[in-house]
Amino acid sequence: RRDAETVARLLALDARELPVLFVRLTASPREAVDAPALLAALSKRFGEQACLLLIVEAEPRGAATVAGIDNLLVYFAGLRGHDELAAYCKAVEVGLRWLDGQPLRAREFGAFDEVMEACIGDAGYCAH
Repeated sequence: RRDAETVARLLALDARELPVLFVRLTASPREAVDAPALLAALSKRFGEQACLLLIVEAEPRGAATVAGIDNLLVYFAGLRGHDELAAYCKAVEVGLRWLDGQPLRAREFGAFDEVMEACIGDAGYCAH
């Protein structure tokens, strides 16, 4: 019953008039490749103001945007040598500020392929 209530609340989310932040934590930087398709599915199901915070365990730490994909924020968590919980909390904090329209210091990529290159090119992670 509890699971059904959780699913019902999720399906009731409405991002047609107000933004809704969805968070996706990748288990591997290579999983980030699916982010544009996920964002499209979220927008189709919940509304055009569905926003995606994609948390990637890659270096360097910090936020990034992609030109032309205004409702996507990538956060490089850079977990090596850092407290995972603190890194995830920081990512969500930055995502909420971004959703609120507050100015962010963020790296800007010209295309999503550049994000993938940065993720997969994180040699330290790929060595694991």
